[in-house]
Amino acid sequence: MQNKRRIIVIIIAILLALIMILAPLLSVIIPESSASMLSDGIAPARTTTPEIDEMRNNRERILAEAAQLEQDIQRMQGMQRDTLREIDALNRQIVLIHEEIEALRNLINAFNDEIYQRLIEIDEAVAQEERIFQQYKERIRAMEEMGSGSFLGVLLGAGSLSDMLSVQRDLRSLIEFDNRMMEDLAAVTQIVIDNKEMLSATQDDLREARDAQHEMQDRLEAQSDILEARMQELNNAEAQMQNDHYRVVQMEQELADEIERELAELAAREAARIAEERRRIEEERLRREEEARRLEAERQQQIAQGQNPPPIPDNALTAGRFHFPLPAYRNVVSSRFGQRIHPITRRQSFHGGIDFPASRGTPVFAAESGTVTHAQWNNAYGWFITIRHGNDSTMYAHLHSMAVRVGDTVSRGQTIGTVGSTGWSTGPHLHFEIRINGTRVDPAQFWPGQLRFR
Repeated sequence: MQNKRRIIVIIIAILLALIMILAPLLSVIIPESSASMLSDGIAPARTTTPEIDEMRNNRERILAEAAQLEQDIQRMQGMQRDTLREIDALNRQIVLIHEEIEALRNLINAFNDEIYQRLIEIDEAVAQEERIFQQYKERIRAMEEMGSGSFLGVLLGAGSLSDMLSVQRDLRSLIEFDNRMMEDLAAVTQIVIDNKEMLSATQDDLREARDAQHEMQDRLEAQSDILEARMQELNNAEAQMQNDHYRVVQMEQELADEIERELAELAAREAARIAEERRRIEEERLRREEEARRLEAERQQQIAQGQNPPPIPDNALTAGRFHFPLPAYRNVVSSRFGQRIHPITRRQSFHGGIDFPASRGTPVFAAESGTVTHAQWNNAYGWFITIRHGNDSTMYAHLHSMAVRVGDTVSRGQTIGTVGSTGWSTGPHLHFEIRINGTRVDPAQFWPGQLRFR
């Protein structure tokens, strides 16, 4: 989108230049054949200074406002990127908090399961402790009911030695049973104590986990509030950017519409005056070309009859080493030999010939007698002809039509084609080259003082 706006601004600047300078506008409206005649007293009308100042001030104001809006949009885009990064960080934090809350929830569930298991084990141990204690009390109660009083009384109550020994064995077994019962009771009591301690520790861990869960929940709510605020800021910034973008587009459209309207008004004011000038220039061009064709036809007829034709007007252009390739009055050079900025590629390159602007259909003459070696199409040169003159050669490019073929023998001054604008061309003209011993040279040197340069 920014590249598109820059292109629009560049186009607007070009249009402003067209408004300030009307000569390029005239060069588009008036044919190239009449360009050389503008110096003969035809001058374009100029927009008055107050009108130019008013248009310039209006353009500068609109462009300044558009530039300021562009800066605001870029600033808000920077803020938007910062907000998006913060939102991304907040989302990652929220995900981590959710994961931590889930981990605490799992830990709390594990603590609850462990507490439940401890309570079951405590209940079982207490029940077992109660059962052992009841058994022990029942045995003590049974001994009391027997009235023996003590182990010694039981032994002394025996009727014989063998009874005493039997009672002694029974008493020993009973003592061992009591000891085992007391050990079991002590072990069960220790299990109850251990489980209660572990239960208390697990309950402490559970409280800490729940506190941590509540803290994480509070952090989650705080981060969610911040995220919501940033999202609202982002939405507000996007809405503002859309509004500013709409304003920029609207201002650019208004500027383009105004430029188009003013250009149309300027073109309309010039049209009536230019039409009359074009008509007069065109009449003069046709008259001159008709005269040139008539003289050339007479000359060709005399050549065909074996007569020596009279010299073409402006003998300096036709009597030298090379015959001038166009009618004598077409002696304006629009692009010289050597380095130049190419009108198509807009890059500096070597121009191996010279260009003569002329209207489409103007006859092209052979600069010297010779043999046609090329009469064909080329993407850059369009339709072109090359004529070999011994060790030298000449080339004629961007032709509209060709009157010779490869292998034809042509005479000096013979019509070989007509001027056109084929290939890489910005308008009707003849591109003319001379090669001496295969090396391109500046054709202008063969008509010193006879050419006019733009």
